[in-house]
Amino acid sequence: MLKVIDSAVPVACWSCSVAHNDATLFCPHCSKIQPPPGGNYFTVFGLEPRLNIDLAGLDMGDADWNKAVLKPEFLDAAHARYAHFASTSVERKDDRHGVLHGELTLRGITRPVSLAFTFNRLGKTIFGLHTVAGFSANTTLDRSDFGMTYLLKGVGDEVHLRISLEGKRPK
Repeated sequence: MLKVIDSAVPVACWSCSVAHNDATLFCPHCSKIQPPPGGNYFTVFGLEPRLNIDLAGLDMGDADWNKAVLKPEFLDAAHARYAHFASTSVERKDDRHGVLHGELTLRGITRPVSLAFTFNRLGKTIFGLHTVAGFSANTTLDRSDFGMTYLLKGVGDEVHLRISLEGKRPK
């Protein structure tokens, strides 16, 4: 039997089975993130399901290497300054893990990519002003898939991407 916490369109939490409002992002009983209506977290957080990354702002940990990867042999940021990611679907694995599927464009070349992600934590900021959710994601790409063939044997083809994000809950 379900215990109803909020009477407006109750749905059962996938984790604890307590009923809650279907518009609730987190179960008020166990605090587990809930599948959003329509299954799209981008909409829940008020985001477009795409991301533009300014390659000129990348920090590889070394000023000289930062300059080198922006050159035409690698990212060619002078002609294609932004990397573009557009989500096509989100696959839920369990209460904290999933796969974000989409298309990544680098150097004007678009390829499918899947990012394994982890929901790290939901909590208040240090002064309690905002509720934030933390996510991390990773994937592996081949540079050659995006036309970067310079120094494949010396630098390598595989690139491991690690992404950390924090989203602030809209008020």
